[in-house]
Amino acid sequence: MIPAHVREVLQTNFGLSGFTDEQVLAGGFRCLNISFSSLGQTFFIKQYREKRGEKMKEVKRAEQWFFLQGIPIILPLVSKLGEAVFFSEGYWYSVYPFVKGLQSSARELTPHHVASLGIMHARLHTFGSQADPTGYSRFSFWDREVFLRDVNEIERIVAVEPPKTVAEVQALENIRLQMEFLKSNTQRPEDFGLPFNHLLIDDFIYTNVFFDEEGTVKQVFDLERTGMGPRAYDLVRSLFITCFDDGWHEKNFEFARTYLKAYQTVYPIGLEEFRTGIQMYTTHFMHMTWLESAILLGKSDRHQALVGSANARLHHLLGNLEEIVEQMFVV
Repeated sequence: MIPAHVREVLQTNFGLSGFTDEQVLAGGFRCLNISFSSLGQTFFIKQYREKRGEKMKEVKRAEQWFFLQGIPIILPLVSKLGEAVFFSEGYWYSVYPFVKGLQSSARELTPHHVASLGIMHARLHTFGSQADPTGYSRFSFWDREVFLRDVNEIERIVAVEPPKTVAEVQALENIRLQMEFLKSNTQRPEDFGLPFNHLLIDDFIYTNVFFDEEGTVKQVFDLERTGMGPRAYDLVRSLFITCFDDGWHEKNFEFARTYLKAYQTVYPIGLEEFRTGIQMYTTHFMHMTWLESAILLGKSDRHQALVGSANARLHHLLGNLEEIVEQMFVV
């Protein structure tokens, strides 16, 4: 289960041995996550998608930064060489203590879960505004040329092997909706005028935290996509994923208002900045193809559960954004 080359590093650099209970964990849709036991303890190996060594140093620096500010980040083990991340056979890895915590599906979220997420997100942004920007790279947004290249590849494969499953049909529809949007939208990230002045962990969503029994955020993990960027975009992304993964009903909009109201109690945001954040997130989302590529090119069964919520989000983002802003925004 644990690749032999990783096992060797765990033994040599971390002093671990006697591996048992190895198990590939659910989630990690774009990387490999494995839990295992050694020396009477349970650990978690995270394989990163990121290939750049300098970027991985930023990720580890961000973990330490937020942890030292009092954010309950789960920190990795440090090797005998003093390293919190290692490279082996083309991938970077970190080893973490395995934390047994409560997670919630989208359908199981309560107003308390959502409010706690909003508060924690505001704390992350508060401290992120104080981080030294020279220690982190600018957050990466969309690249129109890369998007069009990926779409051309998808269309080439689909022409030979048309979609057969419901997920494949939805994935192809997603691509067509995105292409329609981008016919008249050529905006670049800098066109939105939002400052890149916050250290963002980018993937702060309900699936990347552990809750306590009352539904309060207890621990935060997965900082792989950290970088300096606009907090309004980051807030909107987390809000959309957390509050609308299971539908677009009145309950979901109430969750969004709860999330935003809780956020506002710690770190207020104005209407215009929030509106621009929605516009920027929409444009970014319209350039994303990783999910559709996994389904249409990779024939991945693991990703099929995600395509429905992505399809629904596309349809709503293509609708009246101002109406969505009015339904969500609270002071």
